[in-house]
Amino acid sequence: WWNVRHPSAYAEALHGDCSPAAGRETLTNTQRAAERILLELRTVEGLPLDALTGSGRAAAKRAVHDSLLDADAYDAGRAVLTVAGRLLADHLVREFVA
Repeated sequence: WWNVRHPSAYAEALHGDCSPAAGRETLTNTQRAAERILLELRTVEGLPLDALTGSGRAAAKRAVHDSLLDADAYDAGRAVLTVAGRLLADHLVREFVA
């Protein structure tokens, strides 16, 4: 779900004992997998490589070569962004999901 955008509308909804929710959606399995990659990749622990498809793992290997993923974490089975990788996280997510 997502909430109303404007802070005053959010506060007004809460003050009136109403939900500030503006809408909801149900994700497909493919969308859920993409959301997992999008969110977990940005954490300190990173994303388990087994969450990626074959083409996603190949993209991760290229990202290690390009210094966008931490090599030690990759060897331990996780995709963890480097500082340079954080700057290109959206691009990497698209590569890992494709």
